[in-house]
Amino acid sequence: MIAIPGLVNAHMHLWSTALRGTAGNLTLVQYFRDVLAGVALRYRPRDLHVGTLAGALEQIDGGVTTVLDWCHNSEGPEHTDAAIDGLAASGIRGAFFHGTTKRKPAPGAPHYSEIPDPAAEIRRLRTDRLAADDARVTLGMAILGPHHSVWTVSDHDLRLAREYGLVASAQMDAGLPRSTPDGVHRMRDAGLISPAINVVHGNDLTPEELAILAGAGASFTVTAECEMALGFGFPATGRIAAAGGVPSVGVDSQTPVGASLLSALRMTLQMQRAIDNGAVIPAGQPPAALRLSTADALAWATINGARALGIAHRIGSLAPGKQANIVLLRADDLAKVKAELLASRDWLLADLPAGRLGAAA
Repeated sequence: MIAIPGLVNAHMHLWSTALRGTAGNLTLVQYFRDVLAGVALRYRPRDLHVGTLAGALEQIDGGVTTVLDWCHNSEGPEHTDAAIDGLAASGIRGAFFHGTTKRKPAPGAPHYSEIPDPAAEIRRLRTDRLAADDARVTLGMAILGPHHSVWTVSDHDLRLAREYGLVASAQMDAGLPRSTPDGVHRMRDAGLISPAINVVHGNDLTPEELAILAGAGASFTVTAECEMALGFGFPATGRIAAAGGVPSVGVDSQTPVGASLLSALRMTLQMQRAIDNGAVIPAGQPPAALRLSTADALAWATINGARALGIAHRIGSLAPGKQANIVLLRADDLAKVKAELLASRDWLLADLPAGRLGAAA
């Protein structure tokens, strides 16, 4: 067997497990309309519980021991508690990142981009059920961020996360117009960027914006397959690294893609290799070497994910003093199956009537 650190899925919407495959042909605009502002709003607390539980179990089955559950379908405390119950029941190490629904506003009501994360709910969770930072299920905030909210909301949410010592994760994608075009600069000017800020996607961030975020210690999470499927553009993996950032990886939503983090990891690695090689191939020169190794990619899904969650001192690598957070990959599956078949062959043949020996052989 091959021993590796437990995999860290740094961005996943576990609640949407039951909707897998339903957004396979949707753009991001259609996904917001049909999923987030559509069927998601029909979820009852129990639906959130079942989806989260099933999704977390599937992650464990795929070698993931830690998942950042970016739960942006909570209508209130009942939905939130049901999702947390599902995460806890699975046995996975889960970081529950509280987010809110993306309901189409009624006439005269504010748009979701103008509604801050409910401070009372964050206070309830942080002072009661998810108060401990060393528990198996911990708390974070899935904020709208400057790409998806007006600045007053981003400022409120970032300061709320800081008040309670939480990681704030914001999706900065390229599929929709930015609500606050100069949001990264505003975050910097307000002193709101730190290692407790997690940037998801970042496809349309400029080199300057990436440098601002990376320079202040923000973490980054790439979900390459989902980004390409929904029309965000090319994953920013290489550009993040060039700016001094450290990328981690996530699956994102199962509505357009599969649940395997290892598959997402391979997709992320090979996509960045294609981008790197694309700079030399048009000149008629094959690449002299591959810039990224499989070991680099493994770090994205282990220690870098642990850093994004602020728990790299506990997990993410196999080292003395850390938790025994280990995954064993079978290295002999084909050989084992062959051996078992050969071992059983004589018994099978002996048990068959003589006239069927030829067919059995």
